[in-house]
Amino acid sequence: MDSEPLPRATVAKLVSEALPGGVHWTPDFVDLVSECASEFIHMVSAEAQEISQRGGKSTITPESIVAALKDLDFPELLDEVRAAVTAADSHAKDTSSAKRSKKLDKLGIPREELLAEQQRLFQKAKSALAAPKPP
Repeated sequence: MDSEPLPRATVAKLVSEALPGGVHWTPDFVDLVSECASEFIHMVSAEAQEISQRGGKSTITPESIVAALKDLDFPELLDEVRAAVTAADSHAKDTSSAKRSKKLDKLGIPREELLAEQQRLFQKAKSALAAPKPP
């Protein structure tokens, strides 16, 4: 396989978290796990790409990954993958909300004042729309 290997330290950390305490392994074992993980990622990605293309899409989505795992007969991973997608979506929403909040805070205007100004502008726009137009 010609792909870049996964970072050795990351793989070693994942292995140590997955195995029970007191289990030792050789550096060759970590290399083999890294190679297997890379092959798995490549296989799932290639299948997900085919699924996306068959659906007329050029982007691999979480749904195409789930479908690829089904097609490749890895049903035991589906619940965990769906949970990871939900967590990622939630994190993205939280991050987006936090960014908007920081932008408002940087204005230095209290939220209540901003809301009042927004309501005033809405009312002004409604009045302008309701006003008779000159002939």
